[in-house]
Amino acid sequence: MIALGTGIAPMRALVQERKAQHRDGETVGPLAMLFGSKFKKLDYLYEEEMIEWEKEGYLTHRFEAFSRD
Repeated sequence: MIALGTGIAPMRALVQERKAQHRDGETVGPLAMLFGSKFKKLDYLYEEEMIEWEKEGYLTHRFEAFSRD
């Protein structure tokens, strides 16, 4: 998945759906996300949530790109 700035909303929904599927006993495969915006401090609103997804195994790889930092 690739999400730039506010485009993260649909990607969050996809990960949340994967969590629900896993809770229901379905197998979910690996998932990578590339997230980018201008400033990490100002624009990375869901960093903690993404870290948690990674710890839980719903997000296999997380790549970040901030153009103004």
